[in-house]
Formats: sequence, C-alpha cells, structure tokens
Amino acid sequence: MPDNVVKFISTFFLFIIFTANVSSQEIVFVEGDTKGQGVTRKLSGQYEYCYVITPKHVVGYAYDVQVVDRRRIKTNGIIENTYPSDIAIVKFKDTGLCKEEWPSSYWMKDSLEDIEKAVIVSRLEDGTKTRKLVLINKFTDIWILVKPYDNADTIFKGMSGSLLQSEGKILGQVIKVKDGVGHVLRQDYIDAVLKNKFGEASYNIVAVNKDENLLSGNWVSFGEAVSKQNLKISKNKITLRYSGKGDGSVNLGVKQEILIQDLRQLKLSFDARATASIDDESYVIISIDIFDSKGKKVQTLYSSPDSYMEASPPALFIKWHQGKSIWDIEELMKDTPTKPISKIIVSLKIKTLETEGCRACKLMLNNIKLYY
Repeated sequence: MPDNVVKFISTFFLFIIFTANVSSQEIVFVEGDTKGQGVTRKLSGQYEYCYVITPKHVVGYAYDVQVVDRRRIKTNGIIENTYPSDIAIVKFKDTGLCKEEWPSSYWMKDSLEDIEKAVIVSRLEDGTKTRKLVLINKFTDIWILVKPYDNADTIFKGMSGSLLQSEGKILGQVIKVKDGVGHVLRQDYIDAVLKNKFGEASYNIVAVNKDENLLSGNWVSFGEAVSKQNLKISKNKITLRYSGKGDGSVNLGVKQEILIQDLRQLKLSFDARATASIDDESYVIISIDIFDSKGKKVQTLYSSPDSYMEASPPALFIKWHQGKSIWDIEELMKDTPTKPISKIIVSLKIKTLETEGCRACKLMLNNIKLYY
C-alpha cells in the first residue's frame, strides 16, 4: 500500500499499562468551618472547574473553602451543593489537578465482605499525604466501620473526608469518628447519591464473577466531532460517524478504563464493521497497543480489513465486516515480559490524516464484552 494512501483510520485499542498502583482520585486537605479532607472529581466535559467531595460538617456554612493539594497549592472554592448523609460538593477553578476518570463501585456489592484490612489516606495542611492501616469491623449497605490496626493508634475527627482504600480500590470516605471507630460512607452509596451530578463511572474496578462484562461503566467521548448526531451509544452497540477533512488528530472516539491486576483467562469479544467513502485507498484496523510503566509501547497486535469495494474513480468505498471476534488477552500477551498490571483502556476512534477527507465514515461495534 503506498505511503500516501492512509486516509481514513478507525482504531479499536486495548491499552495494557504496567504501573504499580494508579489512582485518578486526588485526596486534598479541606478547610471550611473546620478542617478535614476531600476527594477531587471532574464533571465530564467541564474543563474549567474541579469538584471536591467532602463531609458537609467540614465545610459548614463557610463562604470560602480552602483546598490544598499534593503540590501544596492552595485554592479557594465555594460550596455548590449538599446532600444526605453529610455529603457536600465544593467547586473551584481547576489547576490541572482533576482527572475525568472515575472508578465504578459496583464491585463492592459482591466483594466487600472479602476485605479485612484497608488504609485511610489523608492529606495534611502542608500537602503531605499520610496513611493509617485499619481493620474493617463490620459493614452495612451504607456504612463501613473501621478501627486502627495498631491498638496504640487512633482515628480522630480531622480525618473526616479521608479516603478508605484497599489495594488501590476506593471503599469510601470517613464521615465521622465515634469512640475511636471510624464511620466510612460506602463509595457505592456516595456514587448513587451523586449520580445525577456526575453520571456513571468512566471506568470499572474488576469484579471476580466469571462471564461478567467488565465494560459496564460510562464511555468517555473525545475528539473535535463529538455530538449527539455523530455518536450513538446503547447497551450493546456503539456507532461513530464522521464526514469532513482531517487535521491529523482524532476526529471522534470513545474510551473506557478498567482497573485490573490479572490477565489470566481474560477475553475481549466484539463484532466490528465499518463503511467509508474516501478519495483514495485506505484501511480500517483494530489493534491492541501494550505499554510499559514508562509509557513506552512494547507490543502492537492488530487485525486488518478483509475487503475493499471500488466506487467511481478515483473514489473508493470501504465496506468491512470482521464478524464476531474473541481475543484471548493472556495468549496475546504471552511474549511480553511479565510485569504488574493495573489498568486497561479500551477505545474506539476515527482518525483522518491532515488535509485528507472522509465522507460518511461510519464505524460500528456490537456486543463488546471484556470478561473472564
């Protein structure tokens, strides 16, 4: 294929990133009517502002709420809203701290009972992060009760809003302390309360149920052509449409992240097809790009289109249907050096090269499923 024939590229990526413990949530120090903690969260599509989820009693009725992050940067925010069970949201100008990714907590329903130890993560006023090992005493549908692992240790009121984590998974936030016992509001309960504000999670933490689809979070859209007309997402089908000239960047795409630590018996299944009218020969490709902990690509696996249909010269009409495919991720990774796995990014996108055009480009993905 000539060097100048790549006009329309639609790609389906599975990124496997090797990192020790990735978290997109930032714990921050919060000072309103009293001092405490909070967790940052981004509202999808809103890039100017960031939000902090914190206990209502920490911010109280303060006009200005001060937030201190890991960089020791102090930012003033305002209370945007309050919710049941002592939850408040503080809004402030984003200083590059917030990320749009947010993990699903649906896994907690079936797996919380298997966790005995956890860590309370807090941020001091000088930006220092602290960690305290705790034991889970009991839990209900709303609360998790924890006590210090070391009897000489204590949980105190200034820790309100701190994150409770276990192996990188968020279990909830400390809301109150009573008789030395930390009362943690479960993350799945917090997410349910704030769903109307933030929507669904953008990536999932892996559940252990066999055959369960891990891609049940929210698909995050990106690219300059994102619109209701160009992007259709339903439970079992994703459709991307684009017409226009490219500038070398992604025209339209969607992605989803999943925290994962084990590739054994992991599989990805889908049914992909694409159509496009272009000015010259082109191709469609589905690929897996694998990266190490430093962000270096160490392996690429791909599947090319199986048909081209010529239209009136010099135009070309692409019609491609790969059919149902099942990728065995463990098998595809067998020649890659074994390293800790923490995250998978699944993305589908349309990209045209600079100055090149694509008319009625359409990419469809049906019944996508990531499962064990």
